[in-house]
Amino acid sequence: MFSSTEYGPARYVRVYLTAPNRSEELLIPESLEDSASRASTLPSDRMLRRLAKDVEAREQRKGRPIERVKIEVWRTEFDPTSLAATPEKIREYDYAVAGTTE
Repeated sequence: MFSSTEYGPARYVRVYLTAPNRSEELLIPESLEDSASRASTLPSDRMLRRLAKDVEAREQRKGRPIERVKIEVWRTEFDPTSLAATPEKIREYDYAVAGTTE
């Protein structure tokens, strides 16, 4: 009877890394899918911090320096008349890795 776009495919997370000599968007790897899914479902500070720390741990395991993790949570809005899809940012979270300047 009622429908909503507040479910999995209508929400997504974008993760950006900043480190010396690099700044890039991280495509969510399989090892972070669960954490990213939880963050998109409930984009609270706690869930976003958990995802940021998981990203930090992954980068450190791979021996890559990291200074900041920026996370954006987006949802897709649909126009009621035309059904045109429009992305809308609903949350942004910035995490500074411990031991870095700033």
